[in-house]
Amino acid sequence: MEKDVVAIIGPQSSGVAHVISEVVDELNVPLLSFAATDPSLSALQFPYFLCVTQSDYFQMQAIADLVEHYGWKEVISIFVDDDYGRSGIIALGDALAKKRSKIYFKAAFIPSAPSSAIRDLLVQVNLMESRVYVVHVNPDFGLTVFSVAKELGMLNNGSVWIATDWLMAVLDSLKMSDPDTRNITQGVIALRHHTPDSDLKNNFWSRWSKLKASSSLNSYGLYAYDSVWLVARALEKFLYEEETISFNNDRTVQDTNGSALHLSALQGQSFLQILIGPGKLGIGQIIRAYQFFLQKPEILYQKPPNKSTSSQQLSSSVIWPGNASVKPRGWAFPNNGPPLRIGVPNRVTYKEFVANSSTRVKGFCIDVFEAAVKLLQYEVNHIYLLYGDGLKTPNFSDLVEMVPENKYDAVVGDITIVTNRTKIVDFTQPFIGSGLVVVSPVKGINSSAWAFLKPFSVQMWCVTGAFFLLVGAVVWILEHRINPEFCGLPSQHL
Repeated sequence: MEKDVVAIIGPQSSGVAHVISEVVDELNVPLLSFAATDPSLSALQFPYFLCVTQSDYFQMQAIADLVEHYGWKEVISIFVDDDYGRSGIIALGDALAKKRSKIYFKAAFIPSAPSSAIRDLLVQVNLMESRVYVVHVNPDFGLTVFSVAKELGMLNNGSVWIATDWLMAVLDSLKMSDPDTRNITQGVIALRHHTPDSDLKNNFWSRWSKLKASSSLNSYGLYAYDSVWLVARALEKFLYEEETISFNNDRTVQDTNGSALHLSALQGQSFLQILIGPGKLGIGQIIRAYQFFLQKPEILYQKPPNKSTSSQQLSSSVIWPGNASVKPRGWAFPNNGPPLRIGVPNRVTYKEFVANSSTRVKGFCIDVFEAAVKLLQYEVNHIYLLYGDGLKTPNFSDLVEMVPENKYDAVVGDITIVTNRTKIVDFTQPFIGSGLVVVSPVKGINSSAWAFLKPFSVQMWCVTGAFFLLVGAVVWILEHRINPEFCGLPSQHL
């Protein structure tokens, strides 16, 4: 292999690419992969590994932008438990963390898992709170995930399903998708690699249609073509620069024209530099990494940054699972979660507010609570728990204290809002009057000229007069010897 091979094209699996990359580094043989999208595969770790496709790092960044755009905070990742799946989900978690979002749960299943294992995993996922699912699996059994999810009713209103580029690779490979495939993928958001239009691309599509009229081609097919084209270009450049060609009698090594070339001189670092050197690219523009944009990145960079939230909208409306046009909330109360415990006073008076019948709890306060719950956009499971023995009306302060003690999640009733209760619980806006009034006797008021004396009693007036005389006497004693105004008769001193 190290003497007769100058380049390797493939493989289609990231896991196999990891293994082969170790081998080609030892043999100094370039490896061109058009389908290995594992972000951990890099030229720094494997110098002879050339990724001719887009890394999953970029599409995970696009998914994180999509999650941020719609305001979702948590997602559930469904992925295959191998190098391809784990590395992609790690990149997704890092991208979401930058957007202040996170992966709520990582649902992993082994490669080539049976439908029963996928069903058990999706049943577990369906019991959780988050309703935003990111599916990052292999194309081999990816549609099985959606088929099982459809059977479990997980593709209904309120859910969000985001598939990485594997789904569009499968759908683009089908010349005419069958109704069942369209049915199970209805409302799913999928990403596709962007390959800009060019004359090379149009000419290739024309030739492909004539050659394989009954089959279609996805973006990875373009990358595979570019891989072969890149190797052919490197061979052409090498032969053009060397100006000499030697032949080999081995008939197993032949080109399409029937001639046999001796390629031993093409091995190693020299051929690698030709592959990664400058030159015209192929159909898929393989070196440039396009993300989840409908325009080329260089066009986006030429525009000034858009800081207006009103214009940052998608170009067309999105049809969500269940043919819903309204953006899903992205979460729901978990199906296996306990219901809310609502404490209700079992009172014996004023039963028009809260009363316990033989079948249910009723009353004006209960009706208001039920009406408020119905206004919510999601279902709230709750049960009513009576507090009291039914022989006497219970103490409402004790009932309120049951909430911080975690015996009740909330309390419904005609409970008066007082200071000591507001310190331990939060009250809603009052919807009925408290009924508290102040009762005082009614007295007739007679006005007179001496009304100013009524604020003080007789004793108060006497004390005030005595202090007035005392202060005057003290001032006279201190001032009459040195102040001429205090001289003369005593009547003049007053």
